[in-house]
Formats: sequence, structure tokens, C-alpha cells
Amino acid sequence: MKFDVIRREGRGGAAADADAGSVYARLAEMYEENDESLRAEDIVAEAEDIDSPFHDWFEWDDSAAARMHRLKQARDLIGSVDIVRRDDPRADGDGRIRAFVNIQRIVMDDEGNESVERTYVPTVKAMEDEEQRELLLKQAMSDFKNLERKYGALNELATIFDTVADVRETLVVTVT
Repeated sequence: MKFDVIRREGRGGAAADADAGSVYARLAEMYEENDESLRAEDIVAEAEDIDSPFHDWFEWDDSAAARMHRLKQARDLIGSVDIVRRDDPRADGDGRIRAFVNIQRIVMDDEGNESVERTYVPTVKAMEDEEQRELLLKQAMSDFKNLERKYGALNELATIFDTVADVRETLVVTVT
């Protein structure tokens, strides 16, 4: 398969300017060196070297890293709770859905600077609020696009991706 290597948008933190080609090349090298296996533990071990192309991807201040890890644990905790829909014709199998959804919106501060605000909202409330529902729908379409990037090489899923693309074209999401 022929391909070009590019950096995925929104990824990289402090290393957002890192050359995706050199990162990919080193990851592929490590894969080959480790009997066709690429493990997170090996990447962290290599990243400890300040000259590693991976070094700037990591937070090396242990206090800051601990806080970031706890925030991820909090997000995992929120995501661990499901609700079961009852008497809902759309309910699949067991009818489970996430109890809370992550809503993202662009907000502007007093100085006119834009930033992304994220908050968790009970799914039931988000479905009842038109703006939150539209934001969630916009996020769902973005998530499907990311799934296509991740699994687009699987021909077996082409019909699903085509159907989602058709739905995306029919949607008009306007959030103010």
C-alpha cells in the first residue's frame, strides 16, 4: 500500500510541530526491532531520552502528569455509567447508552479569544435541549469521520461509511 505520512489534527500537545514522517519512521523501526510489536511501554522508555523524537510528546513534570492522569481517570469514571432505555423503539439489544455525553462548543472570552469548552451533560438532558442535541450530532459526525480514518482500509465497512456520508450531506447543523 502506498501512502503519505501526515500529522493527525489535534494530536501532539507540546509536540504538535513534530515531523510526522520522522515519528512514523521511528515507530515503524521500533515495530521491526521488537519482533513486529509496538508497545506503549517501549515508547515511553525511549521517550525518556531528551534526544528522542518522542520526548516532547510527554509531560515530564510528575505533578502535572499526575493531574492529567487523574483527569483522564475522571473522564473514564463518567464514561463508565450507562443507562438502559425502556419502551423505546430505537433501543437495540439491551438498550444501553451512555448516561453522560461530552458536549463541545466554541466559546469566546471577553477579549474575543476563542476556545473549546467541554462539559458532560446527562444524555437525557442533551436530547431535550435543541442546542446540545445539535452539538452532539455534530460531534457524532466528527466521530464517524475519525472512525473512517481509523478503519477506512477495511472494505467490509465501506457501506457503513458511505451511508454515514449520505446522512452527513443531508444534515444542516446550525449552532450559535
